[in-house]
Amino acid sequence: MEKEVITEHPSFGVVRVSRVNRGGTGTKLFMSDVKHRSFIALSISSARHRRNSRYDSAFGHKRLAEVWMSEAQFAQMITTPNSGEGAPCTLRYIDGERCPDTPATTPLSEQFKADTDSHIQGLTHIVSEARDMVDELIGGVTKPTKANMKTQAETLDHLKLELTSNLRYLDTCMRERVEELLSSAKTEFDAWVDHSLAARGLEDARQLSPTMMLTEETPALPAKVEDGNNSEG
Repeated sequence: MEKEVITEHPSFGVVRVSRVNRGGTGTKLFMSDVKHRSFIALSISSARHRRNSRYDSAFGHKRLAEVWMSEAQFAQMITTPNSGEGAPCTLRYIDGERCPDTPATTPLSEQFKADTDSHIQGLTHIVSEARDMVDELIGGVTKPTKANMKTQAETLDHLKLELTSNLRYLDTCMRERVEELLSSAKTEFDAWVDHSLAARGLEDARQLSPTMMLTEETPALPAKVEDGNNSEG
């Protein structure tokens, strides 16, 4: 009988990347503006080493951690090493314990509205202060001294700064945020198309769209299907 040796050690581990497919309304992921019905799971487990005369292999023993990532987040992780603080992810399991679900976030449109309203409120306050100073000068409440006129000029300079610089900066931030959202959505869509075509098979893809010039099939990540009735987020 062939002898098999199984070895354990605290440093032994395996990492696994899989695709999670879920039904329902989708799953909320950290730092993602949309809910996902398909995303990437990355899990790390302790491992055992199995050896015999034919092969060596490692097999998972106890799951230590698992994170979920959108397609865009996963692409960011593998394509931008040594960049910033790293790619965002959703912690799902730590030391075998399930983490709470990611809470819902404020929609992007409402965030923009809140930022714009706050800025407009600040501008309105500056204009009101300038108008009050003018009314006081016209009504004779205060005298048009050099100090008062300087204060008035400083208030108007502040208003000019808000209109020419800060308001433009807010607009730039909004545009960049929308571009990031569109880029992320495109990545998610492209990944969904690739996965769907691979799942259906190259021949089915040609039958569905004869005009598509597909020459080779893109390998799919291993599927990890979960119950669609328990959608999160």
